[in-house]
Amino acid sequence: MKLKRKIFFILLGGLLSLVILEAGMRMAGGVSLILQRYRNMRSFSGKDKVIILCLGESTTVWGGKKSWPSQLQEILNKKKGEGKFIVINEGRHAISTSYIVSMLDELLDRYKPDVVITMMGINDDPTRVSYGGGSTTEKSLLWNLKVFRLMKLICRHFNWKIKGPELEEKREPAECRKPGYFLKLAREKRSRGEYKEAEDILRAGVELFPENGNLFFELGKYLKDEGKYAEAENNFIKGLQREPLNEWAYLELAQCYLDDDRYEEAVSVIENALAHGFNSENVYLSLGKCYLEMGDFSGAYEIFRKGLVVNPGSRELYFQIGLLCDRRKDYAAAADMFRKAVKANPTHPIAYIELGNCYEKQQAEDAKKKLIRKLESLGLNEERLLSFLGMHYFKKGMYKEAEYYFDKANSLRMKNYPIYTRHNYCKVKEILDERGITWVCVQYPMRSLDYLKKFFDSTEGVVFVDNEDIFKEAVKKGGYEDYFDDCFAGDFGHGTSRGNRLLAENIADTLFKEVFFGE
Repeated sequence: MKLKRKIFFILLGGLLSLVILEAGMRMAGGVSLILQRYRNMRSFSGKDKVIILCLGESTTVWGGKKSWPSQLQEILNKKKGEGKFIVINEGRHAISTSYIVSMLDELLDRYKPDVVITMMGINDDPTRVSYGGGSTTEKSLLWNLKVFRLMKLICRHFNWKIKGPELEEKREPAECRKPGYFLKLAREKRSRGEYKEAEDILRAGVELFPENGNLFFELGKYLKDEGKYAEAENNFIKGLQREPLNEWAYLELAQCYLDDDRYEEAVSVIENALAHGFNSENVYLSLGKCYLEMGDFSGAYEIFRKGLVVNPGSRELYFQIGLLCDRRKDYAAAADMFRKAVKANPTHPIAYIELGNCYEKQQAEDAKKKLIRKLESLGLNEERLLSFLGMHYFKKGMYKEAEYYFDKANSLRMKNYPIYTRHNYCKVKEILDERGITWVCVQYPMRSLDYLKKFFDSTEGVVFVDNEDIFKEAVKKGGYEDYFDDCFAGDFGHGTSRGNRLLAENIADTLFKEVFFGE
C-alpha cells in the first residue's frame, strides 16, 4: 500500500512539475509577445510611414483599385492622416502558398515592410498528401504544449549525440544500391512534412545514380513546388536527357515554366511532347492552360476541342471548355459541358458547383433544385460540395440547413488538409519571426478561424483576422451577390467592391486593436 502511495505521489509530483513548467513557459512567451508588440507599437508611432505588404492569390488582387488592399490603405490613412500608411498589393492570380513562400524573401528585401498580411491557401491542391485520420485534434493539442515541443527537441538532440554516429556506422550499404530506395525514402519524408530532408535524400540519390532520370524528375518536382524554378528546370532537363520518353516530366517542366511566367517556353515543351507522340488529355490540358495564362482564350478553346477528338469523354476537357463558355456568358453551352463533365465523372465536385452556378445565372430554379436534390442523394463527402450545399440554403434564408452543411464541410477540412500548406504557413512564420516583422493572418470570408490555426505549431506572435460571422451576417442582410462576384470556393468567391470593403474594414479594425493599438 505504501509503495502504491509513493508511486502515486511521484507521478503526481511529475505531473505538477510539467504543469508548472508549461505555465511558466507560456507566461514567458506571453510576456515576450506583449513586449514585442509594445516595441512594434512604439516603432510604428515614431515612423513617418508604415509599410504593409499584402500577399495572396486572386482574392487579394481582385478588383484593382477596389481590391481589399487598396481599400485598406484608404481606410487606414483616413483614420490617421494621408500618407501615413503605404499598402502594397503583391497578390497574384492562380498562385499557391508554395509560390508565396518562394518569393517572400525577395519581396521583403524589396519593400522592407513593417507588417505582412496574408490571405492564402485556397489554391493549394486538396488531393495532395494530407494530414488525416481521427487523431488530428489530439495531435494539435499535444503539439501546442510547449513542454512537449521542448522535450521532443531535447530527445532529438540527445538521440543524435548518443546514437547518431553509431547508426551511421551500422547503416548497411546494400540499402543504397537501388534508386528506388531514395525515391521511396524521399516520399516518406515529404509525406511527413520533412521537406528539407526529402530534398537532401534526392540530391544524394542523383549523385550516386547520375544516369537515373526518375531521381532528377522527382528532385525537379520538389524544387518546382518550392519555387526554385531555375534549379528545377536544370533537373528536369537532365532527367529528359536520360529518359526522353517520360510524359509526366515534360508536363512538370512546362508547369515549371508557367509558374515562372515563361509561357512561350512552356508551349515549346508541350509541343515537343506532342512530337514525341504523347497525346493524352493531360498534354492538351497543359497546352490549353498555357494559352489561358497568355490570355488567348480562343486558342485555349481550340486546344481543348482538339484534345476531345483524341480523348472523347475526358471529364477535365469538358470542364475547361465549360469554363470558357461561361466566360463568354454562353451559359447554355457551359451548362451542357458541365453536365458532360459530371456524367464522365459523377464525383467531380467543381463541375457540380459550376453547373449549379450556371443554372443560377440562367435563373433556372427548377434545374438547380433538381441538382441540389441529386447531390444530397449522392451523399458525397467532399468539403467543397458541402460548402456549396450550405451556401445554397444560406442564400435561401434556410440557415439551420446551411449551418448543417457548413459544419460538415469545416469538420472535413479540420481532419484533412494538404501537408504542404501547413509546411508553408510554418515557413512564412519562421521567415517573418527571424526578421521581426508583424504577421497578420487573414481567414477567408465565411470560413472558420479554427481551421486556419490548424496550420501552426505555435500561433504566438501571429495576429488573426476572423471573417466568418461578419460576412455571414452581411450576406444575410444584403444578399450574396452584394459581396461576391462568384462562388468558386463553394461558400465564397471573389469579392465585389462592397465585399472587399467589408474585408478591408475588418482587417483595419484588427490592425488598430492588436497592432497599432498605441496609434
